[in-house]
Amino acid sequence: MPKKPEPPDRSPVIETYLNEHKKRQKEAQQGIDYRSAMRRGQLTLWTFGSLVSKTLGKSGGLSSFNVHEQLTLETFIAVESATSFRRRTFMMTHLSYLEHFKLRSQPFMEHASSDSLWKDSRMDEGLSRLGYLVQSGVLGLVTGASGLGKSALLKRFMAEQSPQHCLPIYCHLAQLPSNGLLKVILTSLGENPKRGKDKLYSQILERARRVEGTLLLVFDEAHLLSGEALVDLRLLVSSALDRGPSLKILLAGQDHLRGTLKRIEYTDIVNRISVRYQLRALTKDQTHRYIDHQMKVHGGDVKTFDESAKDQIHEFTGGNPRSINNASIACLMSATGKGQLRIDEELFRSIQNELVLH
Repeated sequence: MPKKPEPPDRSPVIETYLNEHKKRQKEAQQGIDYRSAMRRGQLTLWTFGSLVSKTLGKSGGLSSFNVHEQLTLETFIAVESATSFRRRTFMMTHLSYLEHFKLRSQPFMEHASSDSLWKDSRMDEGLSRLGYLVQSGVLGLVTGASGLGKSALLKRFMAEQSPQHCLPIYCHLAQLPSNGLLKVILTSLGENPKRGKDKLYSQILERARRVEGTLLLVFDEAHLLSGEALVDLRLLVSSALDRGPSLKILLAGQDHLRGTLKRIEYTDIVNRISVRYQLRALTKDQTHRYIDHQMKVHGGDVKTFDESAKDQIHEFTGGNPRSINNASIACLMSATGKGQLRIDEELFRSIQNELVLH
């Protein structure tokens, strides 16, 4: 049997698509549930290649990828199949705290449904500003450190929009080359991308004309956008202003996105920004109420975490919601193992070292 060729550097489009879509599949509107298909035994290399090809705007299915890209796809499927048993074992072992604390569902999940998301003054202010963007703005900017809730804010905002007023198109594949990014937008809009950047521009603008309300392109992880992509998005907005369709752009990313936009080559983009919002960490009081909210919404007792434990969690995490989630789940698992129904300061201190990477 001939030996398979060793792949050189993986295709950046395929590599980025697999890695990013794997993490955010449930968030993206254009997502395909590959894992569910695998569990049903329906996902072959040919099927998977066809799905990825279609989403990237290619024709020809699996044959549209070269041999090294096909090896990347094949490896992805093999890894997913090999880890499925370990994933089921983890679920059975570590989610037993649901029964211990009589929870209806799992709290402190990052990918929560929009109706169960935490609501606080930070989110309310952010929603207000994004509402202004749709009504009167052109380009919006939301920034904040990792884990503060930018994606949750975007999810709440998009869930509240009616298609007659605003059609938000969510894109998290910010690492894609500029042309790939434009193709993903068109695919999300149900269009078949054409060849050539000028034709991609025209397709997006033409599609925007057919939208009943405002077409809002939402780019999560925007700090990963290349310089070329940022310039292309600015040109897209400028073309929309000149030629009529109601098209607006929202960039959401980590704090250093602001530093990137301060460069002189992005002056035109900055001048177009009509809405800016900096997402901050939770205060101590908000951390307390966030933990109580998570327990209550999922059927638990709001007194599970006592005040001293919540104080310690806030101090340890700095009010970062994602870190609070991780710390709280670790507490629930530890309490289950010890047969405790209350989480106090002592229990938190016993698991604190587990949360630190040494």
